[in-house]
Amino acid sequence: MVTVAIIGSGPAGCYTAQFLRKRLPDAAITVFDRLPVPFGLVRYGVAPDHQGTKAVTRQFDRLFEREGVRFAGNVEVGTDVSTDQIEANFDVIVVATGLDDDRLLDIPGEDHPRVIGAGRIVRMINGHPDSVGEEICLGANLVLIGNGNVAGDLMRLLLKPLDAFADSDVDDGVLRHLRGAGVRRLEVIGRSPMAAAKFDPVVLRELRGLSGVRFDVDVESDDNPSRIAEVIRELRDSSDPEAGTTVVLRFGWTPQRILADGGSCLVEFVAPGGSRLRLGADAVITAIGFQHSSKRLYPGDDTGPEVISALPSIYRTGWYRRGPRGTIPENRVDAREVADAIAADVEAGKVRTGRPGWPGLPEHVRERAVDFSGWRAIDAHELAHASAGRFRSKVTDREQLLRLASRNVVADGDRMEVDR
Repeated sequence: MVTVAIIGSGPAGCYTAQFLRKRLPDAAITVFDRLPVPFGLVRYGVAPDHQGTKAVTRQFDRLFEREGVRFAGNVEVGTDVSTDQIEANFDVIVVATGLDDDRLLDIPGEDHPRVIGAGRIVRMINGHPDSVGEEICLGANLVLIGNGNVAGDLMRLLLKPLDAFADSDVDDGVLRHLRGAGVRRLEVIGRSPMAAAKFDPVVLRELRGLSGVRFDVDVESDDNPSRIAEVIRELRDSSDPEAGTTVVLRFGWTPQRILADGGSCLVEFVAPGGSRLRLGADAVITAIGFQHSSKRLYPGDDTGPEVISALPSIYRTGWYRRGPRGTIPENRVDAREVADAIAADVEAGKVRTGRPGWPGLPEHVRERAVDFSGWRAIDAHELAHASAGRFRSKVTDREQLLRLASRNVVADGDRMEVDR
C-alpha cells in the first residue's frame, strides 16, 4: 500500500486526491491544510456571489465522507509538522498550496500604505481568518490596475448594490467598511491593448445593468472586432448617463511609479508611444496576479509548466506547479496529469513504499488535527446562522472554528445535525 500526503485542500489538492483514488484505490491518502476548514481557493478566493462555482466542493465532500480520504485541517506543514516528518512517514508527497501573495508591480512607491493587493481584499470579503482585524476603507476615488477576471470580480463587488448579494456568503460588514460612503470614480487600467485583455466576457457581462454606474472607455471600441470590445460597447451603451459612479476602462498603459499625495496616491502611467498619464486616487488596488509567499515549502524547486517532479516522490500540482494561470477546471486537468504520473511511478516501482503514513506522525500533530466531521460541524453552524438573504455566515475567528470543530457531528444522509 502506498501512503500519500497532499499539502493543501484547495481544488488542486482535492482533484489530485480524487484522481489518485481512482488510479490507486488502495492508497492511504491524507490531505493537509493549515486552516481548520477545507477547500482553500474555493472558500476564500472565489467571489462570494459566485455560489455556482463554489458548488464544486460537493464532489469533494464525497472524497472525505465515502472514499476514505483523510482531511487533516489545522496542521501547517513546515510549522506544526516538519517537512522531514512528512517525508519520513509518507511514500508520496503532493504540494498543492497554490500562490497566496499578490504579485508586485515592481515600481517605485508601491510600498505606499494605500496600495492594496486584490487578493488581500478578496480574502477579507470572503471572511478569511488571517484577515480578522484588518480595517481598510478604500475611499471614493480608486485606481484598479489589472484587466483580468480578478479585476472584473472586484469591480462587481465594489459597485454592486448591497441588497443584490442574495444567496451569497459575502461578509457584509467587511464589504460595507471597504466601500465607506461609496465609490464615485473607478479607473480600471491594464497594460495590454483592449483585444488582448484577460477579462472573460462573462465576467464583464455581469456588470451590465448595475444601477447608478456609468462606463466610459478611453479608446474607440466601435471598430474593434474583439469579444472584449463587444462587451465593453454593451456596458457603455447600457450605462445611465446621469449615474453617480463612473468607471473608466483604459488599455495600453503601464504603471511607472506611485507618489504620495498627502494620505492618497498619484499613479503615473506610460503608453507604448510615450504618452504619459497621472491619476490621483484614495487607494490603488493591484490585480496583476499572484506569486509564491516567503514561506514556500520547498524553496529552490522552481517549477515550469512541463515539470512534474523535481525531487524523489515529491510532486506539485495546480498553481504551485504551473504558476498563476488557469481556472478551477484547468486545475482539474492538471491534477489528472499529476495523478497519472504518480500512479505510473508507483506501478513502475519508482516510488519506495512502506512508510506508515498518518499513524506514524507524532501524537501532538494528530491530536491537533481537525477531521472532516469537525468541518461538518463548522459548516452546519455557518449555514444555520446565515443572516437574512445570505447562504452562510462564515466564522472568521480561528479559535471559534476550533471550538465548533470539537463538537460531535451525526450524519443522516445529506442531513447534518450537531449534538450539543
